[in-house]
Amino acid sequence: MEFAAANALMDSYRTEFRAEAREYLEMPATMGDEPLPAVSELMKREGDPKKGKTVFMRLCFQCHKVDGQGIEFGPDLSEIGSKLAEREMYTAILDPSAAVSHGFETQRVKLTDGSEVLGYITSDTDSHLTLRIQGGIDRKIPKSKIASREQLDRSLMTPNLQQAMKQQELIDLVHYLQQQKEAEEQ
Repeated sequence: MEFAAANALMDSYRTEFRAEAREYLEMPATMGDEPLPAVSELMKREGDPKKGKTVFMRLCFQCHKVDGQGIEFGPDLSEIGSKLAEREMYTAILDPSAAVSHGFETQRVKLTDGSEVLGYITSDTDSHLTLRIQGGIDRKIPKSKIASREQLDRSLMTPNLQQAMKQQELIDLVHYLQQQKEAEEQ
């Protein structure tokens, strides 16, 4: 909520709202604790998609695929530029729990041995629940071993991912992802 409030207020057309928001709220910081400006300011800056691909390969491919490269854990981003506008792309990176893609809702499964498994459901039968867990691995759990399960209201995506990149790298990443479009759009 803080990101959404900070971004909205710091992007206000009213100068006094922006000033007061800066007193009480902070935008997320990037590497080196460099605070981000409002998303509208980030959108005015030029990005380099080639450098953005490098950022993707360093930080994102462990969970996402683009054009067959990467791990199939989070949503495939091969056509993300056709699905999300630039503003929504920044929000998805900076506040991944704001909107979780359908089918990727986080499940917490507590097992009868006291352990927990976090992932999203890939199969749910009478006898087994299969969760896709970190690393793109499907874990098949016999329902007899499940003590409880609940859907969480947060994404499995790493929070504060922007802290692993500089401000310009975030901009480059978004520009790279914006180029990932459906074949007929390119």
